[in-house]
Amino acid sequence: MDISFQLYSARNFSSLAELLPMLKELGYAQVEAYGDLYANPDELRQLLRASGLAMPSGHFSLAQLQDMPATLKIAGQLDIKTLICPWLEPIDRPVSLDGWRKLAGGLEKLSLSYAQHGLAVAWHNHDFEFLPLETGETPMQILLDNAPAIGWQFDAAWSVKAGENPLAWIKEYGP
Repeated sequence: MDISFQLYSARNFSSLAELLPMLKELGYAQVEAYGDLYANPDELRQLLRASGLAMPSGHFSLAQLQDMPATLKIAGQLDIKTLICPWLEPIDRPVSLDGWRKLAGGLEKLSLSYAQHGLAVAWHNHDFEFLPLETGETPMQILLDNAPAIGWQFDAAWSVKAGENPLAWIKEYGP
C-alpha cells in the first residue's frame, strides 16, 4: 500500500523543492496537493517528477470543482484521479436540512460529471459536518446518504473532536 502525504500539513515548510525530495526519502510514494499549489501546475508536475512522487488525489475547493474546465486541466497535468472537496468556509455552509440536501445534490451532479472524464469526487470532513441539525441528522449523514456517487476521505480526528465514534462511522459508511 502506498502512503500519501497531505501537503497542506506542511504548508509552512520552506519550499516544495526541498519538501518533496525529503518526503520521498522518508518513504512516501504519493502526495496530495491543495488549492494554492495549483497556481503553476507545470512547475508542480516537474517537481513531482524530479522527486519521484505521484499525486493521485488533490484537494479542490467547491468553487474549483464547479469550474470544471480549469479543474480538468489541472487534474490532467498532474495525473490526479480523485478530486476531494476539503472545506466549506463558515459563510458557505448550509444551516438547514434542505441546504445540506441541496449541497449533496450538487456534489452528486459534479461527481457524475467528473466520472465521465474518469475522475472521482470525494468529501473531506471536519467537525462541523457531525453537528446535528434541527432534525437530529448530521450534515455528514445527509451528504453520504444523498450523494452516493461521492467518495469520502474520512478524517477520524475531526469526528472525535465533534464527539463521534469514528468506528461507528466506518462501520456504517466504510468499504
